[in-house]
Amino acid sequence: VTFDSTTKSFSVSSSTVNVESVTLAPSTAQTIDVGGEVSFTATVQPDNASDKKVKWSVGGTDTGAVTLYSDENCTAGNEIGTDATSTLTVYAKGISAGSATVTATSNADSEKAASCTVTVNATSLPQWTNGNVIATLDGTKLTVAKNTDTDGAMGTGWTGVGSATAWNNVRETITEIDIQSGVTSIGDGAFYKCSELTCVTIPDGVTSIGMSAISECSKLASVTIPASVTSIGNNSFYNCSSLASVTFEPVSETEALAGNTLVLGYNPFGDTASGATVAYGTGNTVLYDGDTEITAGTALTNIGMTTLTWKARAEETFPANAIVYDFAAEAVLIYNGGAKPHNRGGNQNSGQGFYAWENDGKVDSLRNDYKGFFVADGSQLPSDCHVWRRSDRYDQDASWSDSSGLLFPNARECAIDGLEPGSRVVFVYDAAPGNEMIWAVGDGSSANLGHPRATATINGADAVIGQTPIPSGTEVVVNSVTPAVMGTGYIVVKVKKNTVIKQIAIIPPAEAPHTHGFTYSANGATVTATCGAEGCDLTSNPTLTIVAPTLTTYGQTGEGISEKATLDGLDAFNSATDLTVAASDIKYYGVEEYEIEGHTYKKQGDELAQVPTAAGEYVAGLTLSNVKTSETETGDVIARVWYTIAPASISSVTVTDITAPVATEALDTEAATSTANVTLGAVTWNPTTTPAAYATQYTATVIATAAANYAFADTVTATVNVQAATVTKNDGGTLTIAYTFEKTALTPVTITATDKKADWSADGIAIPVEGMFTITEGAGAATYTVTNGTGEGTYDAQTGKLTVTKCGTFTVKVSTAATDTYAAGAETTATLTVNKADSTAATVTANTLTYTGSAQALVTVTGEATGGTMQYALGTKDAATEEYTTSIPTATNAGTYYVYYKVIGDDNHEDSQPVCITVMIAPAYAVITKDPSDAKVIRGSRVTFRIAATGENVTYRWETSKDNGETWVKSNADGADTDKIVFKATESLDGRLYRCVAITDAGKVFSASAQLTTLPVISSQPRNAAATIGSVASFTVKARSSVAKYQWQISLDGGATWKKSGSEGAETATVNITVNGAKYNGYLFRCKVTNGTWTEYSKEVKLSVKTAIVKQPEDVSEYYGNLVKLYVKATGVNPQYQWQVKNASGKWVNSTSAGNNTNILAFTSRASLDGRQFRCKITDENGTLYSNIITFTAVEK
Repeated sequence: VTFDSTTKSFSVSSSTVNVESVTLAPSTAQTIDVGGEVSFTATVQPDNASDKKVKWSVGGTDTGAVTLYSDENCTAGNEIGTDATSTLTVYAKGISAGSATVTATSNADSEKAASCTVTVNATSLPQWTNGNVIATLDGTKLTVAKNTDTDGAMGTGWTGVGSATAWNNVRETITEIDIQSGVTSIGDGAFYKCSELTCVTIPDGVTSIGMSAISECSKLASVTIPASVTSIGNNSFYNCSSLASVTFEPVSETEALAGNTLVLGYNPFGDTASGATVAYGTGNTVLYDGDTEITAGTALTNIGMTTLTWKARAEETFPANAIVYDFAAEAVLIYNGGAKPHNRGGNQNSGQGFYAWENDGKVDSLRNDYKGFFVADGSQLPSDCHVWRRSDRYDQDASWSDSSGLLFPNARECAIDGLEPGSRVVFVYDAAPGNEMIWAVGDGSSANLGHPRATATINGADAVIGQTPIPSGTEVVVNSVTPAVMGTGYIVVKVKKNTVIKQIAIIPPAEAPHTHGFTYSANGATVTATCGAEGCDLTSNPTLTIVAPTLTTYGQTGEGISEKATLDGLDAFNSATDLTVAASDIKYYGVEEYEIEGHTYKKQGDELAQVPTAAGEYVAGLTLSNVKTSETETGDVIARVWYTIAPASISSVTVTDITAPVATEALDTEAATSTANVTLGAVTWNPTTTPAAYATQYTATVIATAAANYAFADTVTATVNVQAATVTKNDGGTLTIAYTFEKTALTPVTITATDKKADWSADGIAIPVEGMFTITEGAGAATYTVTNGTGEGTYDAQTGKLTVTKCGTFTVKVSTAATDTYAAGAETTATLTVNKADSTAATVTANTLTYTGSAQALVTVTGEATGGTMQYALGTKDAATEEYTTSIPTATNAGTYYVYYKVIGDDNHEDSQPVCITVMIAPAYAVITKDPSDAKVIRGSRVTFRIAATGENVTYRWETSKDNGETWVKSNADGADTDKIVFKATESLDGRLYRCVAITDAGKVFSASAQLTTLPVISSQPRNAAATIGSVASFTVKARSSVAKYQWQISLDGGATWKKSGSEGAETATVNITVNGAKYNGYLFRCKVTNGTWTEYSKEVKLSVKTAIVKQPEDVSEYYGNLVKLYVKATGVNPQYQWQVKNASGKWVNSTSAGNNTNILAFTSRASLDGRQFRCKITDENGTLYSNIITFTAVEK
């Protein structure tokens, strides 16, 4: 409020500065690909507006086309929400093809806003869909995201988008899989056999991992399962042979109390790396299988086919005989002594002495402020206090001190007294990562160390002073100690600051267990261990029995069938005795026969190299070597079991391929069988005569032998050529198989036919047909038939003659009837031909002719033909080429003609041979009435040259010359042999001459020549361009053709390869490229200009990204001694910063302060810098920029 004494009035002004405008850069429409990104920066004016926050939003047709992020890498979790934010630069990432609008709205005034449209093109990278997700492969990295407006659930198979390569052809190239937030499940077999995969990211929100989802990924070493996963399917990570650790992110304790479970299918982690184990992320819940905790380090192969439950971690428990110090309720003795813990006497003021809690919580009056009491010597110590703290009072750091003694973390060392070899000590505490307790006991080798000797084992390894950590809950197993003044040994550990000790437990050494003194004996297949030691509490002697293999028949398969013997009672035997026996210790032996006094016996034979599977008798034996066989003797104890593997049985045999006997052919002596494990001998016959005779019955016999490990059944059936056969089982195990075939055929009859010819007689002829055939003597009666062919006539069966009425061919057939001895004679055919008489032609002479323009008869015919009709045809000098007609040939055009004539005979006369007469008509020259004209066209357009000519049978030949008419060659263009030639104008044809040759039989006539001029399609080339990030660069090309088509292309590898540009105007004369980052620097562009089928490429032009300063440094003032930071920010191609300061001489020199070569310069305010000017020199490959000059003011406090 301000009072104006002149106007005698008050005025009220607000300290709030309103927002006047919001602008967005870039503001022009942007185009990106799926997976690409573009940055937007909002500017709120004025600079001193009270509220410069904005609200970002995405609208438009496809709101899911882009997602806004706060970081340039568009990291999951850094998405920009709709709440007001001070983040004024965001990054829009293309998620799916479509159009969206990015808007920045003032938080203070919703009417102040700015927007920009972003069009997302379908990615050029290969993509596949699977259910409601889409995967994009960039190099070897696969990114999986949910489809817009879906639940993000994956299906069971990948389908390529567009021309994407089949999934099975690319999966083995993938090394990294990044599953984006929003995906809710991983489908069955989704990433099966991604054999090069080394990293897979599964986001929180995925609830299920399907069957074999990430199996057969042999290079995957670790994976983290988020807490959101509630089911893992069968074999989901099967045969990931390098997978050594699976980390489960724990659920919250609230979720654990709600009964959250994890359902595991069959063998989800089968055949993973040897020693692969479970691990947990940070949290206080773990998985349980029923009441059994799945601890960190549990083998992966031990979990599966069950439902696990999340529970809070179990509290540490100790044996009943343990001394447990609970720091919340029980007494603790704290040692606060000098350099040597065993010298506990002394004076409090000298820094030596003890402070202790009593068991009953009473406070000693002497040290009330310490809530403990001073102990002058060991005789005053309570007998059951064993926990000590050491602190040097003269040089202790305040950060380590603790006057109350309550917070054990601040003690430097902790000693545990009252120990002996075999004692165990457990520390339960909370500590920040890396702050675990450390083993600190000395080795007693130096008086300066001051500690008695002590050794211990921690996590199975020897403890090393100052190095070995002691995790909470880990047992420190004491191996040896040197007694202290109190008569018992102790250990010392280092406790770091901020470690809160909850409990310390001292567990006395366990009593020595009874030691068995076993002796061993064997009876048949059983080994018995008998303990003779005193006080043995065994209720029965441990036994171990060899059980014969379940394989009893060769080739036997099925559940429970094994060729190996087993050991019954193995685990109990090994557990009870001091032996380690395994089933692999069983040896296998053959069985040998031997005779004594005519009797045959069997004995164990030689050891076999492999477990037997063949048919036979065997022994499985177990030898316990060098064991006690009595209280005074040692030796080998051998148990054995005898067993037999019977041969496999064959109950049927199929014999094939025995050729049935055929008269006059050799008998078949080979046979085949389709029965496995059976071989056949040679075929024998009864009778044995070969080749086979006619009308005879034969029986075939073959011997069948079973292969090794096989034997014929007691009853065997057999077939020969699919027919049932007789079977006889022989001594020695072979079979005799016999089959009797049908009789062979009757004696065949042979009929030989001979064709016959006869000449025509005008009065007709009668021809006998019997003599045309020769028939085997003794054959049955013959029957003849005659069929007219081209001839006509009548056959008389009584006389056996054919009476002919028309010349031509006749078919004569004969067959014979069967008898008891001979077979029927097959029907046999012969041909009878009756020849025609010759015909005579009329007289034909050639006419002498000249070209008149009208048709003229070529020959004159005198007289008539006899025995037929005259016919004529035109042809070449070698033969007639046109069809013969009764008309005399005519012709109009000049030339040589060949006239053929002949007589076409009637039914009983032959056609005469053709005769040729040569006739000439004189030719004439052609006359050119119009010459071709010069032509000038754009390359790619069509060119036409024409000529007009008159004359008889004019032909054309276009010629071209590229040396201004010195030489001419025949053109190969379309129409080169017509009056019009048509072709496409190209650069190589520029300046060519063309002419046409008009040709008749009289000779050639040449037209005048015409010249062709071809013009390039591109009339103006594009030029190089440069632009800053966020701005637009343009390239322009011009073409002569109004119908030309444009396609701008981009090269990202210096011109080695080119692809279509996706920028605005890429199919027009001018392309506009929005520079969305430094990566655009050096991109090459060219335009493909097409005119019809002609294509030209513009010259290549380069896009350079110019450096731009997007944030200038500002004047700053600061008190002496305070830190000063100057800021500048630039965009461009790897901008390099160098801060400069103007020295006392007025020269700019490089600053040496911290960050002098970064965008932030830091230095300490001091008087000598007051009034100094600073600027930043920014350099990239395209040049150098300088920031604004600012002035620094140093202020005295």
